[in-house]
Amino acid sequence: KRVAGRTLQKHTQRTHRTVHGLSDAMLSLSLTQRFVVGVLLLTISVNTYLLAHMYVQHSVDNQRGVHSEDHASLLKVEPFNQRTRVDVSDGDSNDLNFSRQGQGKQVGKGLDLPEPAGVVVVERDKAVHVFGGAEIQERHGGGGDAQVDRGADEVDRWDISAHSSKERVAVTLNGEQIYEDIREGDPARGIHIVVLDAATGAVKDRAQFDTYAGSESFEQYVSALNPGRIVCMMVRDEGSFSLKESAKLKVIDLGSLKIGRIHWRDMWAMIAWTGRPDLTQDELSVSPALDKWGVPVTVKASFPRASSSASVCDWPSTPANIRRARFCNTYDGYGALCKCKEYLSLDNLGSSIPHVNLQGVPTAIVASENRPKYLFRALHQLLSIKGASLALTRVYVDGTTKQEVGDVCELLGVKCVRQMPEGKKAGRISHHYKAALSALFDSFPAADYAIILEEDLQVSPDFYDYFGSTAPLMKRDPSLYCVSAWNDLGYSDAAQDPTLLYRVETMPGLGWLLSRSLYKNELESRWPAAHLGWDWDMWMRLDENRKGRECIIPDVSRTFHFGASGVNINDMFQQAYFSKHKLNQQMVTVDTSYITKEIYDSHLSDMIASASTVLDPRITECKDPTNIVPNSLSGDMRKAYNPHDNQAELAVLYIHMARHNDFDTWMAIAQCLHVWDLDARGFHQGIWRMFHGPNVQLIVVGYPFSPLSHFKPVSVEALKIKKR
Repeated sequence: KRVAGRTLQKHTQRTHRTVHGLSDAMLSLSLTQRFVVGVLLLTISVNTYLLAHMYVQHSVDNQRGVHSEDHASLLKVEPFNQRTRVDVSDGDSNDLNFSRQGQGKQVGKGLDLPEPAGVVVVERDKAVHVFGGAEIQERHGGGGDAQVDRGADEVDRWDISAHSSKERVAVTLNGEQIYEDIREGDPARGIHIVVLDAATGAVKDRAQFDTYAGSESFEQYVSALNPGRIVCMMVRDEGSFSLKESAKLKVIDLGSLKIGRIHWRDMWAMIAWTGRPDLTQDELSVSPALDKWGVPVTVKASFPRASSSASVCDWPSTPANIRRARFCNTYDGYGALCKCKEYLSLDNLGSSIPHVNLQGVPTAIVASENRPKYLFRALHQLLSIKGASLALTRVYVDGTTKQEVGDVCELLGVKCVRQMPEGKKAGRISHHYKAALSALFDSFPAADYAIILEEDLQVSPDFYDYFGSTAPLMKRDPSLYCVSAWNDLGYSDAAQDPTLLYRVETMPGLGWLLSRSLYKNELESRWPAAHLGWDWDMWMRLDENRKGRECIIPDVSRTFHFGASGVNINDMFQQAYFSKHKLNQQMVTVDTSYITKEIYDSHLSDMIASASTVLDPRITECKDPTNIVPNSLSGDMRKAYNPHDNQAELAVLYIHMARHNDFDTWMAIAQCLHVWDLDARGFHQGIWRMFHGPNVQLIVVGYPFSPLSHFKPVSVEALKIKKR
């Protein structure tokens, strides 16, 4: 296997050099164009990759004594049989026809842990709240889908089959079907994974990844699998289009010999024992044509039942590790949390002293019950930074049926509030937000403000220092709507100064400070009902709600969006629009001395008036950022930007903007500069601010709409580009 992997990498080096050369040319394209071209390049790369892997596979088969003509006889083809339709409550549900299994013995050598009998729900601090008819239970942990004891002591082997086809995927264990998905359409597309405990037969996890759209999440998941697990993977419909080479190599590490040859609409199934690649079995059914699918394929494997001690870790006997043992014995896919060595610490989480300006200010994480691993990553990282407090942290979960998300909260010691869903998609999320915000302010009646996060956001080390420095501005400046940790234009090449703040007329969200008075006096009673289907953040950006007020944002964001699955996002979108955002990694103090409205406008006026460079690109289209901002501006005057140096290089660009909503030229420029280009964001009075590389701060002024457009020299033409 390792020789095959090294040979495969050798045969793909030439393809990589070609793709990397082409990627240089892609820098001149917009985010949207790069996304489309990237898919085409990926297809070329994967095709060459598959040819190389076929050569490697042939070599490996010869070493095993298997000839290429014998491959067809190795396929265990099973005719498709229609099963009972999966009971899915609504279009957002991920529930499948699925049988949970017994937990078996607890993990943790030397820990006095009893044999579990069904589900143990800890009812600490239980309370019931009602908001608009929705019952919410608040407690550590939460209710959910129980595991049922299979009676593992009665068997000595696990006989497993995994089925892959266009219409159906399924897993059976010792003759009993434990997983099946026969949903129709794209929601079921991609690679399905079922993880079993090799000692007890318990289902530790189940997951689905739309690898037609992207494979980042799939690769991360496979990397986080615990050793000593039985892993079943199956393709449903199509799972190869965006499956990266690096993701395939992760599966090859598990022992797969067929994943490297998977192509468009091929069927593939694998059963592996993590840590034992020699035991892996996988089968591939090749699609005969582009408009056809491979025939259904079933792979079978038989493993001896592992002893319960095989998954025991010798963790120190502490309360945190008792929780760790219970959790890791129940779930999988949490990586370093469940490692026996170099494991993730659970000590002293949320034990620091809050910032002096954030005393009594709670933090809410608004979450879905379908993304518990995202919640763990976000919550553990949040509780590890300076200023985090367990007592001031709440998790608000949309959904009451899945136990795992509640167990994440219990593991980390955070109170979890679970809400009965209402509505679908955007309307459901909006309803959940309202219930969460109402519950939060009701639970902390003395709090004038609250910090709002989501479960797919990573925060910077100075996250609480940032809000501690900016929160007093909300009291002093009535023209403020919110303070946000997110800069919509804060991409790697467009954000450089973590001490710098901007005022913007849009509401960025993604980590923000909300005042009680705004929510209780204005927003709560007018919040859109679930059936209306509003995106809550788009609703908050309406002029009738914002009323001319603005939000403060940083130049370098204090949150990073890592989630690649959800109602409005997938791997492709995450890669194109979020993965290149910059997250501050320094402990810095932001400068708030100039950010109140009058001072900020005066400061901005002085900057534009004294700018060392006024750009005058007389172009009708932009294919490269240097068409707008040349690599050389003013010769010897060009130098690294210094916020405390008044002589630092500033470049001003005047663009055509006839009225407040005339964003055609800006949208074309945003595409060219590779910043957010789906709608206009991050502006203040028709002015956008960002950096162009590490040396120049760029100010874009809309002419004649902006009140500061009168600084435009007569000899300079306002750039006008038609929207593409």
